[in-house]
Amino acid sequence: MAVRARARLVGAACLATLGLVVAVASSRPEPVALAAPFLVTLLVGLAVDRAPGGEVMVRIGTTRAVAGDEIDVEARVVAAGSVGSAEVRLVVPDGTTLVEGHPAVEDVVVDGRCEFRWRLRADRWGGIGPLTVDAALSDRLGLRVARVAGASAPLRVLPDEASLRRIAAPRALRTIPGGHGSRQRGEGIEPADVRPFVPGDRARNVNWRVTARRGDLWVDERHPDRSGEVVLFVDSFAAATSDRDDTLRRTVELARALAGRHLAANDRVGLVDLGGVLRWVRPAGGTVQLYRLAEALADTEVWRSEVDKPLEVMPARALPQRALVVVLSPLLDVRSTATVRRMRARGLDLAVVEVVPDLELPAGADSRARVAHRLWRMERDAVREEIRRAGVALVPWEVGTGVEQAVDELVRHREAVARWAR
Repeated sequence: MAVRARARLVGAACLATLGLVVAVASSRPEPVALAAPFLVTLLVGLAVDRAPGGEVMVRIGTTRAVAGDEIDVEARVVAAGSVGSAEVRLVVPDGTTLVEGHPAVEDVVVDGRCEFRWRLRADRWGGIGPLTVDAALSDRLGLRVARVAGASAPLRVLPDEASLRRIAAPRALRTIPGGHGSRQRGEGIEPADVRPFVPGDRARNVNWRVTARRGDLWVDERHPDRSGEVVLFVDSFAAATSDRDDTLRRTVELARALAGRHLAANDRVGLVDLGGVLRWVRPAGGTVQLYRLAEALADTEVWRSEVDKPLEVMPARALPQRALVVVLSPLLDVRSTATVRRMRARGLDLAVVEVVPDLELPAGADSRARVAHRLWRMERDAVREEIRRAGVALVPWEVGTGVEQAVDELVRHREAVARWAR
């Protein structure tokens, strides 16, 4: 906390000194009478009033919010010493918008305290950090000011979750019930076949139509619903940003939607963030895992690095052999495609969603720019073809296309490949 003299104190001191000097030089009492009010102000303000001081306590309504939510911010100024008024300023962080209140306000301090309130809207996901409030505490005569600051707890904005009707099912399912139809036969909903009754079958499984037609008891067989393991592989090596698009933002939003939907289907879901900083979340299920994944996705950033990240640096538990690995990548970095090839060589069940960047040429581009853009598109087509030849389902997700449409296309592609494999 720093206490400084205000312009009013400096002006009063100058005028009082000037009046005394003029009175001495002219040997007249009138300048003393003119300087007397300023002298009294200085004596009262400096000798009687204590130096202003205090602290600022900042509180936010929640430390976790979803993009688009509104957050209440409250600042309480607790004064110490002689404080007459407080002027506070809320530092509005990037990624938020002030929807209620003014960032800089002033109020009178009553009984040593005063309170200020604002409301912010979280415009984008990510780590916002602590919200800071700067305060200038003035004494009752406005001669001195103490500048203090306070900060809230860190605010983390989670990506919004889009609703998905369908999700891709892992080829290897667990025996635990879930939301994916299994090829095995047992207790379930989807019909599989009918067979003759054997001792031990339940009466509710008897197919009375077939029984009446054949004269013997016949029962229905069904496909049970099982769960699996899914690993969301987020590529943060590189991102393309324009006025209309941000591939990293779309990648995180898709990962958030897939994580929520797979966890709702009782799947174990993990996360691998492969980029300049390697991070992973081990596969698990439940509501707590959803919060772990959402917080990890909110911290996803592009860190510039030229170091390759081989699969050997990741623990085996981060990439289970029987898990479905969904790669979410703009395929802008050669290390991303190399990682896809390595995972395929391991025999992992892979699916790739290409987050296609919006890199259209501006109007009036010259011939060299058009040729370079054409070559870039040809290179991307070659990368896609290489991944598909390796037997990996790849679906491009264009700008302006909804999340659900991209996931539906991925599900249809995997179902078609599974039917062809049979």
